[in-house]
Amino acid sequence: MPNVADAAQLRRQWHVAAGSDLPLDADSVFRETGSWLARRANGRRAKLLATLAPLLRSMLEPGEVVRQAARGYLYSAAEYLLSGHLAAMHTNQMALLLTDRRLLWIQVDGKGRPRDLKNQLRLEKVRKAASRWSGQLLVETVAREKLAFNSVPRADRNALAEAMPGSPSAPREKEKAVEHLCPACARVVPGPVGSASRCPRPECRVPFRSPKRAAWLSALVPGVGDVYLRHFAFGALEFVGSIAVLCVAVFAGLFALASPRPESVAVAA
Repeated sequence: MPNVADAAQLRRQWHVAAGSDLPLDADSVFRETGSWLARRANGRRAKLLATLAPLLRSMLEPGEVVRQAARGYLYSAAEYLLSGHLAAMHTNQMALLLTDRRLLWIQVDGKGRPRDLKNQLRLEKVRKAASRWSGQLLVETVAREKLAFNSVPRADRNALAEAMPGSPSAPREKEKAVEHLCPACARVVPGPVGSASRCPRPECRVPFRSPKRAAWLSALVPGVGDVYLRHFAFGALEFVGSIAVLCVAVFAGLFALASPRPESVAVAA
């Protein structure tokens, strides 16, 4: 196990790798330094922060400090059942960043580069947080919104849950506590997703992609809605898969028409 001086030196190295000017609490972000696995995890954490550093420099508030950083997945049960486990994870990778003021979750790709979806939850709006043996970090807001971040490493989800004690006895609030951020400027966009067509800030005004339009496009041609949402790889795979299934269905239908046997009709159905 490295001594205190060695641990401090390692944390400084990881901080430099993440971005020496990035406001973060190195003792909290890079907690464990004793084992090889911990040092490897800290190296990945520093790499993730370095990839997100340009975004964080623009979106962090004056004096705000990053205290925890992790990765996980945020998807609904419907996404899991309809699109499958791998597809749901591919399109819903999240970087979890806990600062001294809020919890940020930013959609990222496989290399940790930020994508469109960005959300935040102020710490005073946390009712409770818990780490589950199943790999989930569960967060409940004072508005009784429930967030389940999946496949979060155990050490990370334990640290995140411990750093968000929340207020279990807080009265229920009517207004939503989860806030959606503009994909371009990362500032709060009031209202639910889809209620605004573009960023309300005059200096930004970037147009937003409509979830309703994506749903209609996917209903008409499977995969097109995902391409519209810039899930290019998954959208293309879904489109090719749907065409293959359609060809099989057409072949089965033609075979049923050519054959009088009832089992052919059953196969076609």
